[in-house]
Amino acid sequence: MPTKRPISRKNWSADTLREELVADESTWAVHANNFVARVVEAHKGYLYVSPEPEPYQIDIKDVWLATIPKRFFLAMKSSRKLLAVGDRVLCEESGDKYEQIDLPTCRVFRVAPRRNRISRLDATNPNLLHTIASNVDNLLIVISVAEPTPNFALVDRYLVLAAQQGIRATIVCNKSDLLTPNLRAAITKRLDYYRALSYPVLLVQANCQQSLQQHDFQALQAILAAGIAVFTGQSGVGKSSLVNLFSPALMQSISERGSGQHTTTYATLLSLQAGGFIVDTPGVRRFALEKIADHKLGNCFREFDSYQSACRYRVCLHVNEPVCGVKTAVADGLISEARYNSYLTILRGTGCP
Repeated sequence: MPTKRPISRKNWSADTLREELVADESTWAVHANNFVARVVEAHKGYLYVSPEPEPYQIDIKDVWLATIPKRFFLAMKSSRKLLAVGDRVLCEESGDKYEQIDLPTCRVFRVAPRRNRISRLDATNPNLLHTIASNVDNLLIVISVAEPTPNFALVDRYLVLAAQQGIRATIVCNKSDLLTPNLRAAITKRLDYYRALSYPVLLVQANCQQSLQQHDFQALQAILAAGIAVFTGQSGVGKSSLVNLFSPALMQSISERGSGQHTTTYATLLSLQAGGFIVDTPGVRRFALEKIADHKLGNCFREFDSYQSACRYRVCLHVNEPVCGVKTAVADGLISEARYNSYLTILRGTGCP
């Protein structure tokens, strides 16, 4: 197979280095001294990877400490970290030794193009992207009935992200034991609205072992078994508790405050006993969408599809235009006002030019 020669230092540039680093797997030359792997944990300057000779045959128990040649950091200087959990990479054994680290070592020298990515803008530098995970098959948006109060605006942001990236999205409502009569009507109304848009919605209770026999938990297990999934959502909604319920041996760190505050501090790829893999992610403190053209945002709201043909203008932002089918549908109660407000919030500030 053809291989790429390293670019000489005098010819280094972001574009040429990116071309050297990111290469389709069909061009990779795999031999006895290198191996294909999946990034299972990513830190600034180093990674943990596990061999993956074939897609989804990831040996999570075989962990290598991987480094990246410094020249490649120039190739993706707009990213907080060069690589992310879920990236599929080609590594070569290095034999490097590090104090207090008893792991085999390797260097990453090829990365497969990403099918998709889940990102947020860096909390301290809006010009930097923080890619949480890549090559994701399912996005599991976790909210809770209470403690904390469900943030449906954040759910809508994640649904836009899933639409942008071509990722299947499922809404998982945890802590069903806290669903009081006063909460039931409001929560059920919102969840039924998402169901009507053909989003799978599951109601679960992660702190109860008997929940595994419930229909929604079995449906969740089937989703998890289908490739790589990401649990995401606010801190404290019970993402790590859900991981523990499916794979108790993982021993995720759960604090004793209240109902279990999420304490994961970095994204990690985990293998589940019943099959499949999940990326457990830190709780979101400042989530922002990647930039999207204004006129394309409406395509990420499924309920708009039936009414956009009634807009006078072919390119309609559904804000101030006269004769707008979407605005009429909102006024008539056919489109949720809360969802429309989520659309306006994203359009007017977060992630749109």
